[in-house]
Amino acid sequence: MQESAESSTPRRSSQDEAETVREATPSPPGPPEEQWREAIRVAESLERSRHGYKVRLERSKTSRSNPYSINRPKASLVSQFLNAAMVNNTELLQNMIDKGFSPNTREPTFNRSALHIAASRGFTDTVRVLLENGANPNIRDLNENTPLHLASCTENMALIELLLKAGTNVTLKDSNGLIALEIAIGKLRLSDRIISKMQKLTKSDIHTHRNNVVKVCEMIFEVFKEQVRRGGLLYLDPSEAAHRYQRRLEEMLEEFEEQLGRIKGRSIDFDAIVDQVENMTIKSEIDSDVNSLLSTLQKLAV
Repeated sequence: MQESAESSTPRRSSQDEAETVREATPSPPGPPEEQWREAIRVAESLERSRHGYKVRLERSKTSRSNPYSINRPKASLVSQFLNAAMVNNTELLQNMIDKGFSPNTREPTFNRSALHIAASRGFTDTVRVLLENGANPNIRDLNENTPLHLASCTENMALIELLLKAGTNVTLKDSNGLIALEIAIGKLRLSDRIISKMQKLTKSDIHTHRNNVVKVCEMIFEVFKEQVRRGGLLYLDPSEAAHRYQRRLEEMLEEFEEQLGRIKGRSIDFDAIVDQVENMTIKSEIDSDVNSLLSTLQKLAV
């Protein structure tokens, strides 16, 4: 009986049992899937590398294609830029600045900038272009001159006004310890060279020259007064000593203004200029005025 029951149930082979076990057990990821994932990781890594290379390449191209690079301009371009300032070529200056050239570019010997060069030559248009494009009005050369130090040797009031309005610090001293106002005042002296030059000029020319120099002094002095007063910083030190200093400062400023007014009002005898004896008298009187002016200024500029 038992034997017939067993014979009615179909027997499964060992191969069938093995297939059933494989189907019931979840198989781990096979090699193709792992390779696919690795391929994705490699592709992403390569893409990042390619992107970084492209960025570096573009930067490199930009750097190489810009000869006006501010960090390291070519010597030939520096020369071209400074020569443009030397001949008042504002169009070329603006073009080079627009392409990335620094308006504060200097020459290597005396460390003078384009602004120094233009100011010393009285080129108002060039000075204006440089200042409008961010040139530093207080830039110093090898001898610590600012552009105003050099401009004060000219009679170009429009140029000096540009420098003053641009924020020039008129209390800065050169390597000789002089501020720009002292240099301008020095031009009021009657040196032998100036007297010799005056002998070839008309009376009108002489007075125009001296009036222009006085006006330059007055312009610089107006800004000097403001900056010296701010330098007093009375509002930070309300002590009696600070008040005394401020009063003394105002007295010296007033004294300077009066002395400058006397020089401005002094008339020069045109006929006496050609007389050697009279020359000495006039020169002595004017030099005395100038020395008094400088003495007062030096107290203020300490």
